[in-house]
Amino acid sequence: MSRSTRRCPNQLCGRPFQVNRFSADLDALADRGRVTCPHCGLVAIGDGNSIFLTHALSDEEEHLFHALERREEARY
Repeated sequence: MSRSTRRCPNQLCGRPFQVNRFSADLDALADRGRVTCPHCGLVAIGDGNSIFLTHALSDEEEHLFHALERREEARY
């Protein structure tokens, strides 16, 4: 399993969310390769050999995400 934080590519949403990626052989019934934003429901295509489980960040996690993002932008 791997975990990352992504920003929704939907321009009307754009909120960050957590993505947990699992090998597709763990659950043959799950939708493979679909990354769904928990805020707006946009479905993006990911690796077809993986299963992606997503969830919204807590208010504190989202605040931290934005703070780190602003710090990264200031470096450039």
